[in-house]
Amino acid sequence: MPVMVSVCMISYNHQLYIEKAIDSVLDQVADFQVEVIVCNDHSTDKTIERLEKYRDRITIIQNEENLGPWRSLEKTFNRASGKYIALLEGDDYWTDAHKLQQQVDFLENHEKYAMCFTNYACVDENGQELDQLGFEYHGKRIIHQEDIFNLVCPPTRVVLFKSNLLPETFPDFHYDTVSGDAFIFSMVLKEQPAYFIDQKMAVWRIRNSSLYSSVSDFERRANIIRDFRKFLKYYTNEPQRSQLKKTIKKQHWLLLKQLISKPTLHKFRRSKSLILHA
Repeated sequence: MPVMVSVCMISYNHQLYIEKAIDSVLDQVADFQVEVIVCNDHSTDKTIERLEKYRDRITIIQNEENLGPWRSLEKTFNRASGKYIALLEGDDYWTDAHKLQQQVDFLENHEKYAMCFTNYACVDENGQELDQLGFEYHGKRIIHQEDIFNLVCPPTRVVLFKSNLLPETFPDFHYDTVSGDAFIFSMVLKEQPAYFIDQKMAVWRIRNSSLYSSVSDFERRANIIRDFRKFLKYYTNEPQRSQLKKTIKKQHWLLLKQLISKPTLHKFRRSKSLILHA
């Protein structure tokens, strides 16, 4: 039976969480073939030892050096053979055993969509549920490329998309971005939209040391400015350029507003550097 879904996972120092993540994938109930591909990005803990117990059920890619999330994810894409790709990071997990079946059924019956994604719950690093909204916060069911540029990005841990919409190669700047998932999804949604299934089928584990949680709102805005300016190197036509520039301008204004409201010398020096080098 040919593979229908390739679950592409990346992991770095997830020894405490990776087994729960993989088990949530292997527990999926589906009438099609699923493959699991995990790239361990040269973890310094015992992540690889945790992965070895699944050796006969998953494909393990072990980086000999730390390559970062986007090069690692690309390695999993290159090994994927499924019609669809699902993503999951090693510290998150799925909570509905029929998640993939429901998503595949949707895309098979609605060919005009490139992607579908579900909602999710939030927990802290100890597994305690947080009173935090999921994607319903955005109030949208259908997501277009323009929404990605407006910072309405489908959550990585719950997406399923057509694998043939990925490019054969990524531009070099992609590997040096924080918003690499947004760039990938902007390419996937170039011609067709995504659909939001408002059912919580996964968990986002918000950890203090994670790439997202370890930076301030100020640094997050600076990263968006820096990354979206790089996106302009790829998107040379309209309307994408205008959409990107609009978001850059808005984030720049919000960043400067925040700087003015807290004008400490230390913050000013750091902020000025972030702005000028964005």
